[in-house]
Amino acid sequence: MLNKLLRSFALLPVLLLATAVAAAADTTGSGNNMTLTVPSSATLIARVAVPVTVSIQCTGSLDTSSFYYLQGPYYNSNVAVTVSQPSGKTVNSATGFAGVPINCDGTTQTLPVSVLASVPFHQGAAAITASAQWSESVYGCSYVLGCGYFSVQANATAQGALSLSG
Repeated sequence: MLNKLLRSFALLPVLLLATAVAAAADTTGSGNNMTLTVPSSATLIARVAVPVTVSIQCTGSLDTSSFYYLQGPYYNSNVAVTVSQPSGKTVNSATGFAGVPINCDGTTQTLPVSVLASVPFHQGAAAITASAQWSESVYGCSYVLGCGYFSVQANATAQGALSLSG
């Protein structure tokens, strides 16, 4: 009787995880002037490629209207997505990067990211984490602020359950 009860408790985490993945929705994380949304499902390609699309919305721009001398603006951005999945006694993880710049103009952008694994994934539950950063910088002189280097940043992270199919 005790063995049956213990086995029932051993299955409980598996059932809870399966229920959570089945009911999962896209996950949105927010940070400094940015929101980032990761998908709740993805289709495997040849068990090593996981194409996903992340959505980013951010605001932030330097007001350079009072500058009488200006170099720039210079922009920098990056998006990284990691998919992790248990595989036996280890965890298989792979990371992909978006190859396009982020525009922080208040509109929502969808960016494709290909996550390529060196060890095959399998169908089922996985985890997805993503981070995005954007910055704008200028060197300029203003009657109000003086001369110097000015910048603004935006960033966010998101993580959630990912159901892999295919």
